Amino acid sequence: SSHDWITLHHLQARGSLNEPFQIQPGQWMEFIGTQSIIVFPVFFIAFWFVLAQSRKLIEVRARHFLLCAFVPLFGFYSILALNDAGQPNWTAPAWVAGVLLLTAGWLTLRERKPKVRVWEKPSMIAAGLVVVLLHVVIFLPLPREGKPDGLHRVRGSRALAEAVVAYARTNDTSYIIGDHYQTSAQICFYGEGHPTAYTVDDGRVNDQFDLWPSYLDQPVGSSGLFVSRNGRIPQGLEDQFEEISLIGEVAPYFGSSLIYRHVVLYAGGSRHRLPGVLNDGYALDFPLLPRCPDRGFSGLPDWWSAWAGASSACGETHQTCSCQVALSILSQAVYRSCHPGPSRSAWIDGDRLCCDDTVSAF
Repeated sequence: SSHDWITLHHLQARGSLNEPFQIQPGQWMEFIGTQSIIVFPVFFIAFWFVLAQSRKLIEVRARHFLLCAFVPLFGFYSILALNDAGQPNWTAPAWVAGVLLLTAGWLTLRERKPKVRVWEKPSMIAAGLVVVLLHVVIFLPLPREGKPDGLHRVRGSRALAEAVVAYARTNDTSYIIGDHYQTSAQICFYGEGHPTAYTVDDGRVNDQFDLWPSYLDQPVGSSGLFVSRNGRIPQGLEDQFEEISLIGEVAPYFGSSLIYRHVVLYAGGSRHRLPGVLNDGYALDFPLLPRCPDRGFSGLPDWWSAWAGASSACGETHQTCSCQVALSILSQAVYRSCHPGPSRSAWIDGDRLCCDDTVSAF
C-alpha cells in the first residue's frame, strides 16, 4: 500500500482489466485450447470426465480440498479469458491440484469400470512420444517462411549476446537497452562479463526490469546500444537521447533456419532526468511519474515535450512564462502524482509556470 498498490495495478494491466471488459468467444476458445495443450489433450479431456463424476469417485474431504485448490484460480482465469486469453502458464498452480484430482478419480474409476483401462496404454504411449519429440525437436531447425525459427525463444541467446557485446566494445558504449525483457535478459546472462542491460524506460511497470534502476540514472551524456527485434524505435527513447543511429544487425542461424533478426542501434547522449514541479507545497520527480498507477496521464512523450518547450520559453534564470498547454499537462501530472516531496526547480503560480536555472539547463 505504501507504493499505491502498484502490484494490483500491474496485474490489472496484465489481465487487460484497465480497458473495458468485452466478451470475446475467440479469446476464451484460445484459453481452452492452450490449456489442453500444456496439460496434454487426452489428460485434459480425462480430467473433466473425472471431475463430472468426482462426487462418486473421491472421498468428500479430499475432493473438497482439491477443488478448493483448483477451482478459484482456474475459474478466475476462465472468466478473465472471456476478455483476454492471457498466458497459458498462469493457471499452472491450479493444475497441481488438478492432476491429483484426476489421478485419485481415475484410480477409483478403473476399479469400478474396467473397460476404461483400454485408454490407459494408448494415452501413456502418446504422452511419451510427445515428451521424446519435445526433447528431440530442440536439435532440429524449424524454418518458417517469413518468420523466425519455431523455437526462437530458446535458441540463439549466446550468439545474440556475443554479437551485441562486440558491438558495445567497438562503439565504446556503457550499457545495453533491449526492446523486450527477454532480449535484455539474454544479453545480460550470456554476454561476456554480464553487461549492464535495461529495457526501454517508458515510465510504466511492465516487468522486473522496471523495478530496478534505469539507464536514465546513468550520467547525462552517456551512451548505450538499443537492440530491437522489429527495428522500430520507441518515441520515448528518441526523446531520451540526442542521437539514435543504425549500427548493424544480428541474425544468428540454427542450421538453415534464421533464429531471429535483431537490429542494433547506437543511442548516444542521454539527456537529463526531468526536474520536479511544485503545486500547493508538493513536488514530483518526473521520471517516477509514469511509474505511478496509470490514471489517465498521457505518458512520457507528452510531458517531455511540454516541459522542454516550457523550459526553453522561460529564459535563463528565475523567470516566469505563460504556456497553457504545458501548464495543463503539468498540472494534471502533479494532481496525479504519488511521490510528493520538496521542490527543487519549478513551481506553478496561478496561470504561470515558473522556472529557475535548473530547468533552462536543458
